[in-house]
Amino acid sequence: MILEQLTKNSFGYYSTDLSPKSNKKIITSCDRCGLLRILNKHCYREYCQKCSVKLFSGRNQYGNPIEIEPEILWGLYCGEEHTIREIAEIFECSRCAIRRNLLKYEVPLRNNHEHLIGRIPWNKDKKTGPLSDEIREKISNKLKGRMPTPMTEETRRKISETKRKQYANGEVTIWNKNIPCSDETKKKISEANKGNPGYWTGIPRPDISGENHFNWKDGATSTNILIRNSMKYKEWHRNILERDNFVCQHCGVVGGTLHAHHTFPFADILRFWDIKSLDDAYACRELWNLDNGITLCKKCHMKIHKWNRIYTATITFEDVKT
Repeated sequence: MILEQLTKNSFGYYSTDLSPKSNKKIITSCDRCGLLRILNKHCYREYCQKCSVKLFSGRNQYGNPIEIEPEILWGLYCGEEHTIREIAEIFECSRCAIRRNLLKYEVPLRNNHEHLIGRIPWNKDKKTGPLSDEIREKISNKLKGRMPTPMTEETRRKISETKRKQYANGEVTIWNKNIPCSDETKKKISEANKGNPGYWTGIPRPDISGENHFNWKDGATSTNILIRNSMKYKEWHRNILERDNFVCQHCGVVGGTLHAHHTFPFADILRFWDIKSLDDAYACRELWNLDNGITLCKKCHMKIHKWNRIYTATITFEDVKT
């Protein structure tokens, strides 16, 4: 402990007036043996050097490792079943020193949690609940501007290989694999996701599209597929269904698998306007005309394409040219 009065009498100031990193002298006594010491404030320790060596390094005052007779050690650990912590308190040394002697004499160790026996958890009988707004604000202010350390490619590769091996050997399994959801759970998921589009819905991603995509194969995808998979086509498709209230305009079925059918055929539009790329498609107004779309169920849509299109186009090439 720090002796305030002796420090005041010797140096003319109290240690409490000094900062923790002060270089001024103070007078202390060892909490174990009572030895008086004079040292700088920033060098203060509760124990003197000899006691620190004996308590924390498992060595005596001469610097030699503490040796315990094997019969005594076997009797305390295996006979009376004392824990390593209790034996360390008996011999006034560290737990590492006791563990080193147990391994030296090949004493069978108990499980790694035996030192926790009898200890009272810090949160026992304490109410735990949601954090208060004040604590949330403190945590938020402390974490502001702090960015997580990105993983290197080597670390990612190691994690991937480890997970792959664990799944292959059956060490790690997906907890809900082959467990079907109940109807009640499906209904809850459906209600929760209604009116909640995905984060990237409707947002173009040029950074991972076209030539920037990892699976880009120099334009191998046809123009037809590119247009139908584009965000603008999906928006057109959704607008057609919403306009018709999700009702098939041929048989009157509500909901289910609904398609947006082009009354003026989609293939004819591509051929007539000579659309060769996605940019050409975006520039063609007729392709995105809502009047050129109609809502049909899957069955009716197949009938139209199979039986020479029941709903024929109301415009001709001549009308389009003008």
